[in-house]
Amino acid sequence: LLYFWCLISANSKRKLLQIKKRVGKTSSQFWFIIMAESVDVFSSDMKAINMRRFLADLVLLYGFGLIGGVLIPHLTGTYIRGFFCDDESIRYTYKQDTVTPAVLLLYVFLVMIAVVAATETYRSKIDPPNSISQYRLGNTSIQPTVIRIINYIGYSQIGFVCLYVVTNLTKNCLGRLRPNFLDVCKPLNITCQGHEYYDNYVCSGNPEMVAEARRSFFSGHSSFAMYASTFAAIYLYARIPRHTLCRTALPIIQTTLLGIGLLISYSRINDHKHHWSDVIIGILAGVGTAVYTCVVWAQMFTKPTEEVLPIHNIHSGYTDVTTGIPANTNQDYGNSRER
Repeated sequence: LLYFWCLISANSKRKLLQIKKRVGKTSSQFWFIIMAESVDVFSSDMKAINMRRFLADLVLLYGFGLIGGVLIPHLTGTYIRGFFCDDESIRYTYKQDTVTPAVLLLYVFLVMIAVVAATETYRSKIDPPNSISQYRLGNTSIQPTVIRIINYIGYSQIGFVCLYVVTNLTKNCLGRLRPNFLDVCKPLNITCQGHEYYDNYVCSGNPEMVAEARRSFFSGHSSFAMYASTFAAIYLYARIPRHTLCRTALPIIQTTLLGIGLLISYSRINDHKHHWSDVIIGILAGVGTAVYTCVVWAQMFTKPTEEVLPIHNIHSGYTDVTTGIPANTNQDYGNSRER
């Protein structure tokens, strides 16, 4: 039973052959050495996961998002900007959202999680068994597919949180008025005329809606939707081998994802929530962040999977994670694309 237990991994097979050469054909000596080295034989190619680092990364990432994207904007408030009396760009009527914030977030997270989960599950079925490393958490074996899914979803979250912080801080710092500002604000006793700049006014509208009407630049809907769509499109290109799909399948999927992101962005102009320039900059911010996340942080096109794990401290071999001393070094090239 111990013998078959040792045969689980490719490294175990090699080690058994080495032991056989050392002791020759004497059965008793062979089994004695197997018993002495059983733990090392079984675990020589397993990667240890550092749970402390995983939790620390989670707290750091979402703590940064909470402080930079929610707490600081709430404490500092939005910049109070005046307007020109003849400015026609802020005189549009108020309309309900075509894509509500809840629907937007559902799309963003559903796309990234579903695409990554489906792709990594598919890769686990087509990758050669000897190219997929094994992982453990303590003495518990963890499925490699689960690790890869967490890996890439983790990177998608890093980019999203950073974009969320930058978007919210920019909105509050600039305080650009939305196209529907005057309809939402309902300023009292306006006496200015012509091209006169007017900043001494009091809004009679709903205070929360008025504060939101000062946060036009740049479009959060556009940046978040395009980030999710672009990340998913690049990820699919990096992780799906070309020969496994017909030539038109991947471009169609990518175009659909990008098209949905663009339609969400365009809806903000039709809903009188953003100026066209707000939407353009939001699109560029989302696309740029997604490209940077995939190419620089996740290094999807240059590094093996395990060399870029953001949430795991991996050591080859069955060693104490706190010591950081690996037994062997085995690289997993599971994320390289087959041309």
